[in-house]
Amino acid sequence: MSRYASIVVGILVAAVCVRLGVWQLDRLTQRKASNAIVREQLTAPVLAVDDPRVWADPSATDVLRHRRVTGTGVYDFEREVMVMARVHRGVPGVHVVTPLRITDDLAVLVERGWVPASDGKRPAIDLAETGDTVLVSGVFVTPGEGATAQSADPGWPRYVTGLNVTVLSAAYSYRLAPLILRRTELPATAPTDMRAIPLPPMTNGPHLSYAAQWFAFATIALVGSFIVFRRQGRWGVTVS
Repeated sequence: MSRYASIVVGILVAAVCVRLGVWQLDRLTQRKASNAIVREQLTAPVLAVDDPRVWADPSATDVLRHRRVTGTGVYDFEREVMVMARVHRGVPGVHVVTPLRITDDLAVLVERGWVPASDGKRPAIDLAETGDTVLVSGVFVTPGEGATAQSADPGWPRYVTGLNVTVLSAAYSYRLAPLILRRTELPATAPTDMRAIPLPPMTNGPHLSYAAQWFAFATIALVGSFIVFRRQGRWGVTVS
């Protein structure tokens, strides 16, 4: 490799690293913008989940996502869903998801909470909550968009690996709202071992540190190629 070839290689490597660093900074900007939208949604006025106007436009999920909601309905305990293999502080368990009947033909799936299950599938505690009509408070979250794998167990509860409303709706005789209601506070009637499912933390992610690493690699490439250039010139050596 000639002296000047080492400089060219160093510049090319540095250019790629700088481009990747800029890309990470762009990702950071996008993450901050997304977090700002979530914060704005969380601080908006509380919606009534049983208000028909909330569901007037089934496609308006972006407007409802991350909004705080409250309202009354009737739990359909006979048609619950268990999201398997959910760990809380090192303990295996499940997320208990129960339809909340808002009207005769509409229900919203409520993530009631996490409960322990030694096999990560079947809780050993009573999951019922007292009261016919219940008051529920929480936040609308987006369900999964991928496939929802279900166990081979027939009947109810359904054991799944994730929540996909489109897939699950086929198992119900009534319509399901397009968003999931995650309870942020548990009522006194909740099972003793149930824990609220926290919202995802709003952080900036690792993008800034990744960008710094790529810029550092770019610096190393430039400095390293310059050192090779100087040494080859000093010793009159050309690496073939």
